[in-house]
Amino acid sequence: MAEHAAPPQLSVAADGAWDIVESIGHALREAEAARALLRQLVELAGGWGADAAGPLPAVRQLAQRAAVLLASPVAGLAEGAEPAGSDAGRLRLMQFVAASTQTLDLQAFIDRDYVYRYVNERHLAYWGRRREEVEGQTVPALVGAEAFESRIRPMLDRALAGELVVWETTAVYVGAGRRHVRVTFMPAREPSGEVFGAVMRVQDLHELVETQSELQASVEALKRLAEQQQAFIRTVSHDLRDPLNGICNLSRLLLNRDEPRLDPKAREFLGHIAASGTRMDALIVALLDYVRLEAKPLKLQPVSLHELMAAVQADLGDAVARSGGRVEVGALPAVIGDAALLRLVLQNLVSNALKYHKAGEPPHVQVYDASDAREWRVAVQDQGIGIDPADHGRLFGLFSRVGEGRQRAGTGLGLASARRIAELHGGRIDLCSTAGAGSTFFLCLPRREAAPPPPP
Repeated sequence: MAEHAAPPQLSVAADGAWDIVESIGHALREAEAARALLRQLVELAGGWGADAAGPLPAVRQLAQRAAVLLASPVAGLAEGAEPAGSDAGRLRLMQFVAASTQTLDLQAFIDRDYVYRYVNERHLAYWGRRREEVEGQTVPALVGAEAFESRIRPMLDRALAGELVVWETTAVYVGAGRRHVRVTFMPAREPSGEVFGAVMRVQDLHELVETQSELQASVEALKRLAEQQQAFIRTVSHDLRDPLNGICNLSRLLLNRDEPRLDPKAREFLGHIAASGTRMDALIVALLDYVRLEAKPLKLQPVSLHELMAAVQADLGDAVARSGGRVEVGALPAVIGDAALLRLVLQNLVSNALKYHKAGEPPHVQVYDASDAREWRVAVQDQGIGIDPADHGRLFGLFSRVGEGRQRAGTGLGLASARRIAELHGGRIDLCSTAGAGSTFFLCLPRREAAPPPPP
């Protein structure tokens, strides 16, 4: 980022200094009028085709008026120039005024007698006053003696003593209402170094301050939401799971102890109670895992997906054996991510591929690298029942089960968790599938550099 140059020191002979300021202010106002005419010229020029001749006289008239207005300030300044000796100071003053007044800030010159010698148009608009009502008037006459003595004079006197003064305050303007502003007083000096006035700059920070307040309120709301989320997790973990586990355990104990004395219907009902309780507990555990995904920051580090898949295959060994299927794994890339969460994604995708196979056909799952130069992509492909494209959008929703998948065991949270983990990594889950023709899920992760290690 380029460094901003320090503001120029204003040096000009005291005699005639304010005449120059007033001349420059007049020149700038006329230049603004010229620019307005030129804008009209551009708008008018855009209203006809290249061969149209109708509006050309009006265009010439506007151009001539703009040229006269642009030339007159320059000529006026040249005619008012004094002999060599004060030229350098006058040039610096003109450059400063021209630069400083062409901004969206409120600008003014105030002399040592606290008199406004020049204010820009924006300042007048905020005050709701005409130029003749401000220029030549004292600061206390315009803002009130009490406000001047208590708030403005201490700061202005510091600037008139040679100090750059900056502070923020709230002011009420007739033309703009209550605004949060940053006020800057810059001393203006003669060649000898003596301060003969101050440049005042007022920046309107109201929208910025309001936005910061809204952001702070949003941060506080997010903190409260996180606290409520943690309270929810504690409630679900203990207050809901404990009685559910009691129901499951007691139904199993009753079934084991009294099974010989129970009629078939009673045994069936107790079995349903135990099975339903087990499924409910699994659903709660999956929901808690989903809610906890964002509770902690990602631990980004280099991760070998090939090693993660070896661990997933070991975890799913019994499921593979029961299904009679097989899982083939090709060479997989090393990525930057959270190893524990990425392992959960791969386990969900491979587990689903094993689960949703066609009846009478053992599952065949292939895991391979499909990366390109832009991102890492790991494909999990199966030859199973497939998914109708019309259901793709609903597939990743919470508790969502579509098509033939409704008949299979599961919580409906595995793919939702997988997608959220991918999103937390700045990635996504893509799907290519047709009903009856198998599915290919793609875990897509952005290529990135490893996060720097934490400080010791």
